Amino acid sequence: MLKSQRQMEDEAIGWVIRLRDGDAEAWEAFTIWLEADPAHLAAYESAALVDADAEALPPAAPAPAWQPAPAVANPRHSGPRRAFLGWGIAASLALFAGWYGIAGSGSAYSIETGAGEHRTIALEDGTRIELNGGTRVMLDRDRPRFAELEHGEALFRVVHDEARPFEVEAGGALLRDLGTVFNVVASDRMLDVAVSEGAVLFDPDGERKNLSPGMALIKAKGAPALVSKVDNDAVGAWRQGRLVYSGAPVSRIATDLSRNLGITVTAAADAGARPFSGVIMLDGGDEEVLSRAAALLGLTADRSGDGWILKMSTGAGS
Repeated sequence: MLKSQRQMEDEAIGWVIRLRDGDAEAWEAFTIWLEADPAHLAAYESAALVDADAEALPPAAPAPAWQPAPAVANPRHSGPRRAFLGWGIAASLALFAGWYGIAGSGSAYSIETGAGEHRTIALEDGTRIELNGGTRVMLDRDRPRFAELEHGEALFRVVHDEARPFEVEAGGALLRDLGTVFNVVASDRMLDVAVSEGAVLFDPDGERKNLSPGMALIKAKGAPALVSKVDNDAVGAWRQGRLVYSGAPVSRIATDLSRNLGITVTAAADAGARPFSGVIMLDGGDEEVLSRAAALLGLTADRSGDGWILKMSTGAGS
């Protein structure tokens, strides 16, 4: 899912504010943001022009500390942009840091996507990291050939350097590239790695497993890593609106649907372990996708609070 225009404008406003007294670190982070999407430059230039106009206006009283996030989240519906910039500067920066923050301190920073959002990060060496929804990755300017996938899903397109291999920390394990395109899913319970090009060395100082194209690895917490085969076209298929599975439990599929659709999907206790092999297409509205997925899974998709639950059909066998 593409970033909304409103989100891009809010990010640009945040950069206008930060760069007023920005140090070298801030400018480096700003360069990374500009390179991540060609549309960022136009959004920044627009915000900078509006901000310059706003400086000529009399200062307005600041908003109460508990109000800024709702006001900033919808600037188009809260009066003229000049007024918004006049009193919402601190709130804009806070919101920016919360959503896409160049978070943390020192040389480390994080980039995070909301559920249902996709984002591509272009690193200085040409490596590209494509983030799925609900994903958080930590990067470090002092370690440009390293990334930590804290949670979520990302596809890595690594520019290989034999003298400086790119490393990814995820799920409590280390992955070392050997000239590679690979997909990683990480949570507090599981690590899933699939390779479509080159090779990845899993856990160099421990289990040490070499993964070549068409190979996948699943590592559950407290269990040995399991290696299997995977179709190359299935690696990172979420970028084309497809979820491809081979014997995956419904609980995993529910998590993937939540990440990709931007809604909460859970699996009922009696359906979570049910295995599925096949392809789920993500085109169409949320209800259409869930209905189609449930039919393929032999389940039903019912509303549950603000989300959905996948559960056994009445009379269905296990």
